[in-house]
This record gives sequence, C-alpha cells and structure tokens, in this order.
Amino acid sequence: MHILFPSRIDRRIRALSFLGWVMIFSVLNRPTAIHAQPETAPKNNSQEDRALTADSVSSEQILKWVSELDADSLAVRRQASQRLIDLGPGLLRDLPPNRSTDSPERSEALIRIRRDLEVQLAEQMKRPSRVSLNGEMTLWEALQSIEEQTQNGFDKLNTETEPQVLDLEDVTYWDAISELLRKFPQFRLHPFRSLPGKLQLMLVPPDFSTTPPLHAGGVFLFEPMRVESTSDLTNPMLDTTAVMIRMRWEPRLRPLSIVHDLTRLQGTTDLEHVLKSDRGQERLETPVQSGMGWVDFRATLQKADRSDQWVEELQGSLRVTLPAVETSFQFKDLKLEQPIEQRTGKTVVTLMGTRKVNQLQSIQLRIRFDESTGSLESHRQWLFESPAILIDSDGNAVEYFTFETTLQKSDEVGISYLFGIDGDLADHVFEYRAPSAILTIEQDWAIQKLELP
Repeated sequence: MHILFPSRIDRRIRALSFLGWVMIFSVLNRPTAIHAQPETAPKNNSQEDRALTADSVSSEQILKWVSELDADSLAVRRQASQRLIDLGPGLLRDLPPNRSTDSPERSEALIRIRRDLEVQLAEQMKRPSRVSLNGEMTLWEALQSIEEQTQNGFDKLNTETEPQVLDLEDVTYWDAISELLRKFPQFRLHPFRSLPGKLQLMLVPPDFSTTPPLHAGGVFLFEPMRVESTSDLTNPMLDTTAVMIRMRWEPRLRPLSIVHDLTRLQGTTDLEHVLKSDRGQERLETPVQSGMGWVDFRATLQKADRSDQWVEELQGSLRVTLPAVETSFQFKDLKLEQPIEQRTGKTVVTLMGTRKVNQLQSIQLRIRFDESTGSLESHRQWLFESPAILIDSDGNAVEYFTFETTLQKSDEVGISYLFGIDGDLADHVFEYRAPSAILTIEQDWAIQKLELP
C-alpha cells in the first residue's frame, strides 16, 4: 500500500483556493450596510426627515446641504441633493443662484434641484386649495378660516353678520366661496375693485339682482357676465353670439398672461347646434394688469339659430403664465472689470457694470429668461416692479431713485438703476429679486346653461 503525500507546493495551492472561495462566499453574504463606509453611507429617511419642509429647516442647514453638493463622497452628494428636493417648492426662495465661482458639480446639482422643485411648484399651483368649514360661523370667521387653510387673503369686512351653520368637508376654494355667497346672500364678489393677493366681497342692497352663476375650474373661477347676439346689417357673415366672462383665480397666484386656445372654444345649444369660435385665429391673449385678481374675456362664437334658447355648455381651454418663487441675486463686487452672471437655471441676471452719472450711481443690469413663453415681451411691467436695492455696510437698504430701460428683446431686458449715492460703492451690495423661472399651467373649463337673448 502506497500513501501519496502531496508536495508542499500542492498544499499551498489548495489552501489558497479554499481561502479564495471562503472570501467570495463571505462577500456575497455580507450585509448590505457594510458595502459603504459608515461616515459616507446615506441614512434611511425617517418619518421625521420626510416631514421636513423649507419653513421648518434653518437657512444654515440649507446652506450646509448646498455646500455638500460637491462633496468628495458621491453618497454625501446624493443625500444632500435628495434632502433639498424633499423640502418641497418652498425651498426655491432660499436656494442660492448659481455663481461663476461654483464648482461644476454644485452648479449642475442646483440646476437639477431647481428643475425638480419647479415641476412640483407648477403642479402645486394647478391644484385647487382645499377647505373644510364646520359649525356656526359669521362670514368673517369663515373667511379667516379659509385664509389660514389656503393662504388666500380677504379684504376686511365692515359689516357684521349673523352666524350660519356650515358643513363643508374638503371642498375646493371656489366651491367654499360659492357656498358662503349662498349662505350670506347679502354679499357678492366685488365686480370692479381688486386688491393684490386678496379677494374682496361687497354688501349689496336687498333688492339687488341675484349673483350670476359661478363655475369653478381648478384654481380658476368663471363668472358669465353678459350674453349678446349681434346682427351685422351689412354682412350676415359677421353675425355673432358673444359671452362676456369674468375670470378670477385664487389670490395666492400672480398670473402674468392668459392665452385662450380658440380652436377648443365652442358652445353647444339646447338643439345640439355647435357654435365655434368666430375670431378667425387660433389663440387670444388676455392682458393681466398688475395687482388685479381678474380679467374679462369675450368669447365670440358663431351666431346661434333663432330656435335655440340656451347654450347648454360653453367650453374652452387656456394656458396661464405665472412667475415661480422670487430668488435673491446678490452682487458684492461692484467695482467689476467684466460682467458677472448669476443664474437659477432659467433666469439669468447679469451685472453689466457701474458708473457715475452726475450725482448718481448707475448700476446696469440685464435679465434674461429661458423659455419666457412670450410673457416677457408682452408684459414687462411686472419685471420692472421687481425689487432692486443697495445694501450699505450697516445693512441698511437704499432704494433706487429712478431707472431707465437700456435693452428690450423678446427674452431679455436691460435696466439701469440710478441711486442717489455720491460716493464709493465698494462697501455696498446690490440685490435684485426676480422669479427663478416662468411657469405655465393649462386648464380646461366649462360653463353650463346660458340663456340666449
């Protein structure tokens, strides 16, 4: 009997092979949390983390997460980015703009975060506010409760009302307003006056005509004011049926422009006659005056037949342009040798230079919006009303004396702000506030049962 003893080399090879399989097996079965170093591994979001909002987090914490957007660790960068996104659209007002000194990683991350938050904001703007009112309330008490729930303000009432029993559970803002006008018939929506960010009600005489029917569509309210039928004695082709509609929106919104899609505007009569738009164009833009909470829209249709008694349904579609949350653009180096640009993704603010004009200091600025959707060209006034101040070394704000326009393009505006400062600007900071983006929301609408003249 021969016993074969393996050589020393064979024993080493077998030992190494065995150890190799042991290492592979241990790696495959290792707990997932061990794959990353403890100091860089992102923690699972707790219920408390998910409940955080931009209002509940300090500006120092926000800046800390922003500073981590270009950290050496990929896990830290991703965690900081996700934490900022989880704060929601309210973060847009505190998120700093991209500066030329930012690293490429941080700049790209800020653009992505803003894009995600702006999508959230557009969806938030489109969703109607929800209201619950239960129990006995006066009209003013009900309005105050709505304001607390929706951030939609109301002008103060000068008349006391008897309490009414209200039983509204999770209804839309405009449905709640319609119910209040039914419960308190001595009031109606003010037909003329409007206050920025506030809805105004007016007291009407007892014999006043009834309030026109209100038709809610998302965050908008459509109030038919007048129906007209016109016969042109020189050309019957110009005969029309027209409906004057007052269009309101929740006061928390600040529309810049409203575009009606006339290809989708049509009325259907009680005899099932279809009346199309008679404008001969595809779209109609309705200007929005600064500070107004409503606009009037004339829906001009083909003339209804004499046998028609009602427009059973008038329907249309519109696109509304709104500014996103205002962002602060601050420029500390006012003795610049070349223009300094700051951007938020879709908004670009460039400090072109400063110069002395007699006893005034001129600061030249340019504002450009990518994807301005025409609102910049049509309604520049809202842009000129954006805050622009100088901040001195003591933190005091210095208002500009006047301004002048230096450039007007379809997507860019140049402004020269003149400040009454007869001295050096080296210890001043210039701040300009502008929306981080121009957003658009679309809304279909319908009005039922309009009696024809």
